[in-house]
Amino acid sequence: MFAIPLTRNHLISLYIMDDLTSATSRKIFGTTHFQKAMSQKHHNFTTVALHTLGVTVTSLRLFYFLEMFGIKLDKEALMKSALCHDLGIIGRDEKFSTNAECCRNHPIDSAEIARDIFPDLDEVTEDSIRTHMWPACANAPSHAEGIIINIADKYCAVIEGIAGKHYCPGMPFIDFV
Repeated sequence: MFAIPLTRNHLISLYIMDDLTSATSRKIFGTTHFQKAMSQKHHNFTTVALHTLGVTVTSLRLFYFLEMFGIKLDKEALMKSALCHDLGIIGRDEKFSTNAECCRNHPIDSAEIARDIFPDLDEVTEDSIRTHMWPACANAPSHAEGIIINIADKYCAVIEGIAGKHYCPGMPFIDFV
């Protein structure tokens, strides 16, 4: 039997697989909001769910990278924020009359949905969700977790908008949903 050495990237992928099968992730994946996200188009070439998964995977990769340097972050808040950040965009055509209105209001709606899923939602998670559209919207994140969500969201939007869903960072993990 041959042993295949695991690279750091492989190990991080295994950690992310564990994170995506956690009780927190499963609770969010099981909501009607997330199920609707599976079919709603987003960034022209993907869905809200696939984009959300990409943001989560990218955020977790940044989490594990920063952890190697001793930077402590709240992984639970990061995962909740990433998985809920765009759930308020579901039904956007019926809810919002303009893209500007969607940009301003879907983070507020997303935070309300997160609070419905997690009634004891912590301040870091709520702030990270509400500010994920910065700098397009006025409020900047107050916590490092929010900055990570912001970076991951913009990165994934660019990848999805240019290269399409097959290059979305969440695509290799879609079977975990």
